[in-house]
Amino acid sequence: VGNAIFADGASAAIVRAEAGLANAPRLARLKKFSSRSNRELIGYMGFQNAEGRLRVLLSREVPQAVLPLAEEVIIDLLSDRKLSPADVSRWIVHPGGRRILELMDDRWKLGSRLESSWHILANFGNMSSATVLFVLADHLKRHAAAAPKEGELGIMLAMGPGLSVEGVLLEF
Repeated sequence: VGNAIFADGASAAIVRAEAGLANAPRLARLKKFSSRSNRELIGYMGFQNAEGRLRVLLSREVPQAVLPLAEEVIIDLLSDRKLSPADVSRWIVHPGGRRILELMDDRWKLGSRLESSWHILANFGNMSSATVLFVLADHLKRHAAAAPKEGELGIMLAMGPGLSVEGVLLEF
């Protein structure tokens, strides 16, 4: 079942400190990181070793359980700047599944800002951790003609086992 649900993919990103590289090209500054997990939800998503075989743990409740964690991450990322999700123009969201994207759109009215997340889900599936970088690459390709303006903000969110949400505030 796990192999049918999760696709296979690999990705990487180069992250560097700015010191000494002022003239080097950059995509965005990573302004703030935030992470949330809930120990009570540890059995919702992950793996279990059953008789020497890895079994996927995946509760039907994941979409509803992820939303409050994502909201905590988003609030934490934006609170220092006194911003709301409406102030963020670029959303790079790990498409954990159709229902997760629907709930996030309903909650924050993201609409077309989730276009790359929907595209990656439809064409590649959920590749676990690698997926969010596929979404980033697709977003940059789709919006190459409208490059981010200096100071424009983005949020990149990923979901993971143990039921966790990781996020970063990007400043282009």
